[in-house]
Formats: sequence, structure tokens, C-alpha cells
Amino acid sequence: MTLAVRLLRPRDAFTVYVPGDSSAFVGPEPFTTACGIAALPYTQDFESGFPICWSRNNPSEVLIDNNFQTNPTSFLRINGLAAPGGIATSEDVDASGQVSVWVKWDITEGANNAPEPPADNLEVEYFDGTQYQTIVVYDANIVTWQTDSFLITSGLTNQFHVRFTSIGTGS
Repeated sequence: MTLAVRLLRPRDAFTVYVPGDSSAFVGPEPFTTACGIAALPYTQDFESGFPICWSRNNPSEVLIDNNFQTNPTSFLRINGLAAPGGIATSEDVDASGQVSVWVKWDITEGANNAPEPPADNLEVEYFDGTQYQTIVVYDANIVTWQTDSFLITSGLTNQFHVRFTSIGTGS
């Protein structure tokens, strides 16, 4: 039996029961709807909280925060207090057929509204369809907000996403 259900949202969790061979229902079978693949141009401002189609290894280490230093808006905060440090991964974006893609973010280091050395390194990578490629590794010496952007010219697939990993013992 095939049943098509429309208008499901990404990451909705369901439990289903299906008719078995002897007409008795089999289940429960839990499942979660998948996220679609985002289209370009893609932006994320974190104003609505942690994006539903992003992933994180630990909600206590990767969260949405706001009002830090000169930035009054919401931003992704990645701590490194636990081992491993915080890891946040963007949703998949369809970059196939593109010659290049610019990736851009604002970054600073610190905690409690003040820089906090010694702290983490932050590794930023992108997925090329097979493996992660390093874009940049930041040390803990960024004391004010700065905007960085990078041009990616290889590995542009429909599974393109960016991963942010905190490496170290600070926050």
C-alpha cells in the first residue's frame, strides 16, 4: 500500500502503523521527515533560533546567542568546553552546476561580552560530496567582529554544506 502525504515539514517526527500480511497492523515504526536541499542564494541570520535543517553535536555547546560586543543581532555560538568541542553543520545546498560559490560569515572570539584567551581554534570546512575540505582555521586572537569570505571553486555538488568545529579548551 502506498500513501502520499503532502505538506510535511522538515524534521517532523512521526510514528506509523502499516497493514501487515495478516491484515494486522505492524508498528509502531518511527520516522522523521528529511530536509530538502536548499537552493542558492542561501543565507542564514539565526534570528529564528537554531535552523531546523542544520545539525549540531551538542545543544549545550552549539547554540544561538545575541548581543555580544558590537553585534546586537543573533549569531551562532560554538563553545569548546566539552570534548569534542562544538560542531555545527549547515544544511545541504545545491551548488551543482556552479563555477564558484562565495561563503561568508562574521566571526569573533570570546565569552561573557569580553575576549577570553586562551580559547579555541575554529576550523571551517566544506563538504565536497566525498570528504571535508578545510577553508580556514582561526586561532583565538580575534578580539572584535570581522567579516570573512572565501571563494570555493571545486567540490560544488548538491550536498554542499559548511561545518564549523571548535578545537580547544576555551569557549
